[in-house]
Amino acid sequence: MKRTGTHIAATAAVALSCGLAASTTARAASLLDGRYTCLMAVGSNTVTFGFVDIKGRTYRDPSLGAGGPFAPYGIGPGGAIQWSRGFGALSANGARLGTTDVSSSTRFVVHYLSPRGRQEGLDCARE
Repeated sequence: MKRTGTHIAATAAVALSCGLAASTTARAASLLDGRYTCLMAVGSNTVTFGFVDIKGRTYRDPSLGAGGPFAPYGIGPGGAIQWSRGFGALSANGARLGTTDVSSSTRFVVHYLSPRGRQEGLDCARE
């Protein structure tokens, strides 16, 4: 497969955000309320995976749409989020959800193992 400059940049952006999340998780104890846009690298493009709504210590994941119910989440001592109901299509389409690192009160990275066995990440930032 030929890799373009856009693909390399998107891959680097995901890798950078994963590294940033790992180095700054201790700073964030919670996420600010609001809508978070989650982006992922697909081939040579960066696409919107979906939106996550945060309200207090509850969330509505990308699979539920704007009218779905909220479910609780927790943030562990290392800054890792535990989603009580999984995380949208990542939990249903053969992907295995890994850790979610809070890098600041307005950003988090969802790590997962794709159905093809590749480690991937969603970079989610508050709108």
